[in-house]
Amino acid sequence: SAAPAASPGVVSPGPAPGQGGGVASAAPVVRAPAGEPTPQTLETILAHAMDHAVEVAVARAEVGLGDAAIEGAKPLLPSNPDIQFGLGARLSDQGPGATFEMQVQLLQPIEVAGERRRRIAAGRKYREELLAALERVRWETYTQVHVAYNRALVARARAEMITRLLKFSENLLDVTRRRAQAGEISELRVRVAEGELARARQAKLAADLDYRLACVTLTREGGYPIDALIAPVGTLEPPLQVRDIEALITSAAQDHPAVQATSASAERAKAQIVAADRDAWPHPYFGAYFATEGSGISGVAGRQTVGLGMIGLPLPLWRRNQGARAQARADLRVIESQRQALQYTLAQKIRWGAEALNTASERVNSYAREVVPKFEANIDLLERAYSLGESSLVEVLVAQERFLRIQTEAINAYSSYFEAVFSLETAVGAPFGEYAVSMPAPAPALAPVPEAPAQPAPR
Repeated sequence: SAAPAASPGVVSPGPAPGQGGGVASAAPVVRAPAGEPTPQTLETILAHAMDHAVEVAVARAEVGLGDAAIEGAKPLLPSNPDIQFGLGARLSDQGPGATFEMQVQLLQPIEVAGERRRRIAAGRKYREELLAALERVRWETYTQVHVAYNRALVARARAEMITRLLKFSENLLDVTRRRAQAGEISELRVRVAEGELARARQAKLAADLDYRLACVTLTREGGYPIDALIAPVGTLEPPLQVRDIEALITSAAQDHPAVQATSASAERAKAQIVAADRDAWPHPYFGAYFATEGSGISGVAGRQTVGLGMIGLPLPLWRRNQGARAQARADLRVIESQRQALQYTLAQKIRWGAEALNTASERVNSYAREVVPKFEANIDLLERAYSLGESSLVEVLVAQERFLRIQTEAINAYSSYFEAVFSLETAVGAPFGEYAVSMPAPAPALAPVPEAPAQPAPR
């Protein structure tokens, strides 16, 4: 079952890349003014991207090259017939005058080794290769949309944190001015509070810009029109981990879209080897010859007509399609080497990504339990303590800076976690929610065992 829309990168976020065609056509085309982002769930954005992303559109168009290759291999005969005409006159030394002559020759090369069938098979394998490349592009689009969505969530969380900081700075300046007017503190404290407010406003502008740019990136990856602006829906959810790394490596070595595309390329190369070998066979030709001529003797009437059937067979002594055959075999060797290198690289990336993910999830889990829920309450406590005169301005600013740094570290931990999800998901070749598991609940703290009272030593 699918996870709620508010769960970015947790459980099967949206349709798999190979299943987006039918769903994507139902996704609405969103057009919104540039200043008003339109909230969309991850599932909706993924469905739209599977049908409208520019990379997917280009890869889908390239499939037509395979159709063209099949169509080019369909003609029944390898080449057009060759017809030759000869017209002239015959002169004879036996008398004056000339007689009219005409010759016609028709030749048609044919194939007898099944070359056409092999070329069609190679064209079909080429189309399958392009379809596999399309699935690889759809998967890459899936991962790019997923990470763009998560990055936008992080940018929004950072912007919300800065917004709360700005509100705190405004309240701080208001209380400082009232206390200065009452003579409790000097005017210098007001200047300090004004400086903090100015800094908070600058941070707000920067955070809002980062969030807006993250939304622009999400809009582009989703394939939306240029006049649309898409925003994510949901919140930062608890992290997940992975357990069976060896199973992920085994699965990626066979089922990763990039591996599947490389395997399709190998099958295409094998079909081209067979076709090139068959093209090395000689192409015999059949034909007909017709000629008519006069007697060539002055005073002797009559014409002579000749009709012949012809058959020819080229001798493959020097040219046996060596270049195309060698090229096809070299192409296969290169593709097989690329597949082995890809499988090795994916295995290493999975090991690296799993370690990075599990460590990042531990950090996020710690921050999510101990830091993130307390930020708002801590800021409220600072405001209350300062308004009641329990803390000085310097103490409040120092505490605010520490709370802000801790909250920033928590958001950065989420950012590192989502980047690790992206790296692992890209290497595994399957949605993260299909193999991620929940983190174990922290063990409850055990109460210390009371020590037994000391017994007096016997006298």
